[in-house]
Amino acid sequence: MLALLLAFAIGLAGCGGGSDTTEASTLTKAEYVKQADQICAKTEGRQRALLTKFQKENTKLGSGQAATEKMISFAALPPMEEQIQELSQLPPPSKEAAKAKAYVKELEKGLEIAEQEPGTLLITPGAFTKSEEAAQAFGFKTCAGA
Repeated sequence: MLALLLAFAIGLAGCGGGSDTTEASTLTKAEYVKQADQICAKTEGRQRALLTKFQKENTKLGSGQAATEKMISFAALPPMEEQIQELSQLPPPSKEAAKAKAYVKELEKGLEIAEQEPGTLLITPGAFTKSEEAAQAFGFKTCAGA
């Protein structure tokens, strides 16, 4: 169960670390991808930390579907919300702005689905499948789950 949860947290984190310095103007595509991937990497770290905390606080919860969904709601989703906020503040490259915004929109949709039904993160296609596809098409590495 621990291995499954850790793999889940790492895989879901594919979208979430961040840069503390974003420029007010637009970025080049390479700069945008680099900063977005940093945001996605930060999300992975946040998820790992919350997963560790969850496991320490819930040693007798068990390993059933309800326990897994509770873990997802606690450890995976809040960092995804932070990631979406940080990506929304990142100025997209002017020629790729529509694609960048579409990616963030898919993340928002995935988060809404996952918040209503956390188990959708354990199936394929899952809540974030479309955002992962959009991330790969854009050229992200960490945000695409690579």
